[in-house]
Amino acid sequence: MAEITAEQYNALRKEVEKLYRKIVEMSDNASLGILPGDMDDSAWKHTITEVVAGVTMDDISDGERYSKILSEAVQDSLPLLSKAVGDMDDILDGDVYGKVKVTAISAGKILLAEAIGNLDDIEDGSNYGKVALTSISAGKIVVAGLDSNVTDRMFTDGTAKSNIEAWRHTNDVTMIDGGKIYANSIVLANKASDFNWGSLGDDGHKPADDADVTGDNTAADTNAVGGLASSNIAAWAKTGAVTYIDGGKIYTGSITANQIAADAVTADKINVSSLSAVSATLGTVHSGNIYGTRFYVGKGTNEDIYFSDSGIHLYDYKDFATGIGFKYGTSTNFFNLQYSSSTVAQTIKCGSYYINLSISSSSLVIPTLLTNRNEFGIVPGGEWFIFRGDGAIVLPDVSSNPASLGSTKGGICSVNGVLKFWNGSAWVNV
Repeated sequence: MAEITAEQYNALRKEVEKLYRKIVEMSDNASLGILPGDMDDSAWKHTITEVVAGVTMDDISDGERYSKILSEAVQDSLPLLSKAVGDMDDILDGDVYGKVKVTAISAGKILLAEAIGNLDDIEDGSNYGKVALTSISAGKIVVAGLDSNVTDRMFTDGTAKSNIEAWRHTNDVTMIDGGKIYANSIVLANKASDFNWGSLGDDGHKPADDADVTGDNTAADTNAVGGLASSNIAAWAKTGAVTYIDGGKIYTGSITANQIAADAVTADKINVSSLSAVSATLGTVHSGNIYGTRFYVGKGTNEDIYFSDSGIHLYDYKDFATGIGFKYGTSTNFFNLQYSSSTVAQTIKCGSYYINLSISSSSLVIPTLLTNRNEFGIVPGGEWFIFRGDGAIVLPDVSSNPASLGSTKGGICSVNGVLKFWNGSAWVNV
């Protein structure tokens, strides 16, 4: 015998079952005289439920698409959900009704905390209604936000309402204006003796009886303050302004720097003819004109006279020679003018280079102009005349003859590379 698979066996079993049902169907039709071709689906159903006696749903097997349910699970031809297997998770939302999550339900009621929306989405009911947010403060209804018909019902009539509103104080409507309290209408609930000074309890700070009316205590006019006669203290007051102390009553020298506030002493309060006693470093001093017989400037690098418009610093040059030095801005090179007592010499110096002018009172000493560079230039009218240390004199080379020198002879010049001299009447080539 050939072997078959499990799938082939199941397929064969289903075919055999179909064939069996067909045979049973044909047998039933033959016994009843009804042939399948002689009726439609509705007639066949009628035959099963009405014609065949004793046949019930118990005799019908479940189909592939539909199955039977127990009779106790049906009511009025509708299945009972209480007998159904499963829960709300298996039911789809309908067009009108939908499911609610279990976490949004408590004791069979929907939790508002889990609901979507707010009171704007809920209609007023028959017994309860919504209140506008503008009429609620801290969870309480604001009377000012109520309809006037509601507030009117708080009073017997409009006149009573107006009278009560008139009790409010103008500056604070939450308070009653004392002027609206009827005269002599406030009475003590207890007898007056209960409020006698002697009847009040003492917490250790209660003044003695009649303490405010005796000369030995704080009276209307104090006799003494701290053991001092009150007349002495009263004498401190400034005449015409008794809330201030008269400056003449302050003991000489008793006010020290600690009692004077910073920036309290202004220039208009200072009246002195000389500040010679001031010897401290003053820092920055602003003045219109400074007059004096002598002005001292030290030789330190930060001790100078500064010309702010040109940015030039003027120094005492004592560390190098007798003279003065000056420099521009933050440059490290000094320009200086030196003086020598042996030969009246003035030296202009920049860095390590200098020009020295020597003049002597002796007729035997020729005034000299010295420099430690190998050349010296003079620039009259923008043209350079250079005197070199090796003996050469460099003349400016011009494009045409210079102007006439008159009768003066000996002038020389360089014209287009040609050396010329002035013979007293014309420039001629050398």
